[in-house]
Amino acid sequence: MAQPSPGAPDLGVEASVPPTDVDEVLLQEQLTRERTRLFMTGQRAGALSGTLTPAYLAWLVWPEVPPRELLTWLIGVVLAAVVSGGHAWAYLSRPRSLPGIQAWRRRQVLLQAVIGALWGSVASWMTISPRVFVDVAVVTAFAFSIGVSSGKSSLLNALAGREMFRTDVRAGTTLARNEVPWPGVESTHSRPPWAST
Repeated sequence: MAQPSPGAPDLGVEASVPPTDVDEVLLQEQLTRERTRLFMTGQRAGALSGTLTPAYLAWLVWPEVPPRELLTWLIGVVLAAVVSGGHAWAYLSRPRSLPGIQAWRRRQVLLQAVIGALWGSVASWMTISPRVFVDVAVVTAFAFSIGVSSGKSSLLNALAGREMFRTDVRAGTTLARNEVPWPGVESTHSRPPWAST
């Protein structure tokens, strides 16, 4: 039986194969493939909500938002959501090479940036009337919670009227929670008794 090296615990097992180094490049490639697969799966799943939610918002605000502006926005968002879902579906349909994976991911992020910008543009409707303000705010928050994966911070900055959340072309840059005081609305978060008002 082989003797354990000095300082190593004796596990009572003979070491028949010396330990080898993990191929870091192969591990990184596998990690990139899996991350991209998960990202694209989420994008494909969000395509349905990306078409139904804007249609619902358009129906809610139809009488008050100028029809040409509303239809242009609706067609843009639905078209971008369909293209995004189709792009993700095409990626998932067969294995891809590593350089190809990067290109597919960049295109998908660009599509999400377009969708986020389109959703951010609805902030201009919020000054039309209090009813439109509430409809847009509620439906937009719902849309972001179920499927819009980019542009949330840009929209919230537009709604707040100032830069409150960090934004970037890349998705996932806002990492910290923040709260914006809203006129006429109490905070939904209670303050601890020792906090000053």
